Amino acid sequence: MTDSVELMKMITMHLESKDEEIKQLKHRCEVFQASEKRFIETIEEQEKKYQEKIAELEKKLNRKEYEKKYKEENKEKLKTQNKEYKEKKKEVIKSKGAEIVNCPCGKSHRYDNTTRHKKSAFHQKWLAGQSEA
Repeated sequence: MTDSVELMKMITMHLESKDEEIKQLKHRCEVFQASEKRFIETIEEQEKKYQEKIAELEKKLNRKEYEKKYKEENKEKLKTQNKEYKEKKKEVIKSKGAEIVNCPCGKSHRYDNTTRHKKSAFHQKWLAGQSEA
């Protein structure tokens, strides 16, 4: 009879250890499922962002194509509009171009020669000196 009691104790201990293992496995499974859900949610969020970016880029591309087509179809109209604008704003454009601008590099130049000045060797050397310092 003692053998059967000992055997029962051993079986119960074994079953308890198996129950503990099952609990640990269930916990691991729950943790894995939770992390899997978070992973899926982040993937869905990123996919949504990429879809928005794609839609935005397609919209820009369509706009550029429309503008290109419009320019081709209305070349003469655009030329006349530009000509009229230049005639109306002639004085303003001239006065703005004649304005003297002092650059931080120490040189001065006319407003309408800004890009030319920025390409000059003097300005480029000054910029290189500024980036080194």
